Amino acid sequence: MSKKVLKPKSALPSVDLTPYRREVDAFPLIGLISNDSQFETARDRYKVLRKLESRVDTVKDSIIGPIKESIKATNALFKPVEQSIDVVIEEYTTELTRYANAKEIARLQELARIENDKRIKKVETIQAAKEAVGERLGGTMRVTKLVIESPGKVPVKYWVIDEAAVKKALQQGIEVPGAKLVEELTVTAR
Repeated sequence: MSKKVLKPKSALPSVDLTPYRREVDAFPLIGLISNDSQFETARDRYKVLRKLESRVDTVKDSIIGPIKESIKATNALFKPVEQSIDVVIEEYTTELTRYANAKEIARLQELARIENDKRIKKVETIQAAKEAVGERLGGTMRVTKLVIESPGKVPVKYWVIDEAAVKKALQQGIEVPGAKLVEELTVTAR
């Protein structure tokens, strides 16, 4: 079996962003457009800004690309070990939780039995019996966990709408009550 060795990449290249900043600073912020002439001027500037954005993205991607590849290779290298660890941790978590819950249920039942035992009259005897039952297991804490027993009974206000699925259904001609597709204009850099 061959060993995989990670070789650290060199430091990030130096990039002078000053020219890009100057180009952006040359554009005034846009105010309210109130006529066609202002619209055309703003649209022309918008096209130039989109091209600038594309150039900046290209430079950024030339730096990020190798980093992403290194991260991808690193993740692939560690994935088998992490998966093995996850499986074992899940087994331990499941069994520890099962045991702790069973023990806690028995403890609480015993405490309830002591409280309800009419034969015990003295407070000191009750307290001693409770102390004999003991505390909750160390290394555990009480948490509240949601369990959906009947999804159909959960009120609609708690449902989350999958907008992508609704849009896809509508585009396929499927009627979805309470939803519709609308078209609106958006500015493009073409």
